[in-house]
Amino acid sequence: MDSDDYIDSDMFELLYDNICKYKADISMCNIICVDENGKNIFAHDGGDTLKNFNLQSSNNLLLENENKIIHLANYDNNFAWNKLYKKSLFSKIYFPRGKLYEDIFTIYKLFDESNKIIASPKYKYYYVQRENSINTQLFNVCHLDMIEANIERHSYLSVKYPEYEPLFRKYIFTSLLYCLNKANSSNSINSNIGAIEKVISNVKRYDISKSGLSVGQENLLKIIFSDINKYKKISKFYRTIFSFQFDKDLSILS
Repeated sequence: MDSDDYIDSDMFELLYDNICKYKADISMCNIICVDENGKNIFAHDGGDTLKNFNLQSSNNLLLENENKIIHLANYDNNFAWNKLYKKSLFSKIYFPRGKLYEDIFTIYKLFDESNKIIASPKYKYYYVQRENSINTQLFNVCHLDMIEANIERHSYLSVKYPEYEPLFRKYIFTSLLYCLNKANSSNSINSNIGAIEKVISNVKRYDISKSGLSVGQENLLKIIFSDINKYKKISKFYRTIFSFQFDKDLSILS
């Protein structure tokens, strides 16, 4: 758990009971994002895929076989801390040392190794969004770990589930856009230009077409791949004139 988050007192009881009831490998519950005063910001319900399975209903959702793969493909829930795991899953899977976004490096492997995953619709974990948290602090080069994690995720999953490869590829691009937007907003691109250009060079190897990106995302990527300085100017103009769509295009769960 993150040190400033908190949970309902019965969260682990719920997770444990569901593991026993369903003979599952992983048990998880829903998340509420709150500010430092405990005021709800939004409820994270597992993303569009789990909504389709009525996770907001009163019924638990059992993810296995095809349902589990769809969940993996849609990047719905990369958080480590709203879950309970069978210890045996960690006999060969480890969180990476010295990385931000270590959840993104790891959770997909745990899900893939699991036979059954049980998801409760109950909101039991409170994710505190502070102004100095990892996701709101000014950009530094460690934020590029998100892109590395998504490249590894793509390499691992696209071989096993090639029919979903475009979705795995999509999050390489959206993570790049997320990081560059953070860097540009804090005027940190120039001070980190070497690392940023290296990452862009790696991402350029992937085809942006037919990956589920919006038109705005594709256009921004084309600019990034051709001229990072032009992106710096265009993105600020884009945010000024079309701020809502720009934020929507760059949105990604970290």
